[in-house]
Amino acid sequence: MKINPKFGSAIIADSARHQGNGKIDAHGIFTCFLTWGYPATRGWALVVTVFNLPEKQTTFIASIKRRDNKEESSLLTADFAPGKGANESTFLVNIGYRFEKEGFYEIVCSLKDFNTRLSIPVRVITQAWPEINEKELTILRQNRNKFLNRLSLQISCKSCDHVYVFEEIIIPEDEVTPGAIRIPENGHYECQDCGHVMKLKDFQGQIRASIKENLNINSSKHSSHV
Repeated sequence: MKINPKFGSAIIADSARHQGNGKIDAHGIFTCFLTWGYPATRGWALVVTVFNLPEKQTTFIASIKRRDNKEESSLLTADFAPGKGANESTFLVNIGYRFEKEGFYEIVCSLKDFNTRLSIPVRVITQAWPEINEKELTILRQNRNKFLNRLSLQISCKSCDHVYVFEEIIIPEDEVTPGAIRIPENGHYECQDCGHVMKLKDFQGQIRASIKENLNINSSKHSSHV
């Protein structure tokens, strides 16, 4: 009697790695993606267990869909082969996707030529904008060399591949680093070469949230030692 492969379980995590004993160590397992604007590109590790894989390689397919839409977008394909003499095999793949709006999604796992599927429900949530209040600004101004108050990032225009260095500066009166471009307040920047509008709001929100979190953690530590 032929036994077809089937999925056992799957998780998504911030990161994962293979251990020497054949196990996979996953860190930061989650079911929600937090964003500050759109589009928002996110990457994650997918760990999936499959039972009864045939000895020959089997094509694994990962796709994603909104829960209110049947259309699926392909994420990746990979060749899976079972471990020697193993009835079950666990695999790790790294995935990235560009979300255009918030809502409920499903990450769908399937095997080519076999009628088996597994869906992982996830939610994309828009976070409240990380405002920096006057008290926090005062702390940053008084401790410029102690607390992070700006971050830069390199982004390529997806239309013409022109590379830009953008900088998010928290202290309003500070000057931008030479060679960098201050992220516009609305998060939109028009490419100088092709006119494509780059939407940077999510990057901007991630930077501000990181700086705000770093400030609150370090200022608390500083206060406890005064």
